[in-house]
Amino acid sequence: MGEPTLRRSVSSALGVAGLTALWIAGVVALVLAAFARMLDSADALAPGELPAPAPALSLGVLELVLAGVLVGGPLLIAAVARWWQLPGVTRAYLVVAGVAALPALLAGVIGWRELHPEPPPGPPSPPSRCAVHSGGTNTCPGG
Repeated sequence: MGEPTLRRSVSSALGVAGLTALWIAGVVALVLAAFARMLDSADALAPGELPAPAPALSLGVLELVLAGVLVGGPLLIAAVARWWQLPGVTRAYLVVAGVAALPALLAGVIGWRELHPEPPPGPPSPPSRCAVHSGGTNTCPGG
């Protein structure tokens, strides 16, 4: 009876460790890809050089995916740990997901703004016309 329980707990621990390693590798890969994309977009083109073709994933999309993976990974690991009946691990990964929520929120907002930039300011409004009203003082420029 002790043998299957030990085997189950070792395999559960290895499973959680494997999922954690995959999550960390995914976050690192996404951060590096976003950083490389940011550096590519910051490079100025030499005179006469054609712009590179549009990348498959834009910087904004990478940042939104990063935000999802930052929080989704620990939540998935917590769900698997709960299914494997590892209550301490479940609580620990819920805390990790809560801590990762702030950087995920920041990455998500930055990614959203990258995908939906503010429109450029419109043309300047025409100058207002000055009119003197009866009983008032003349506050028009020039007279």
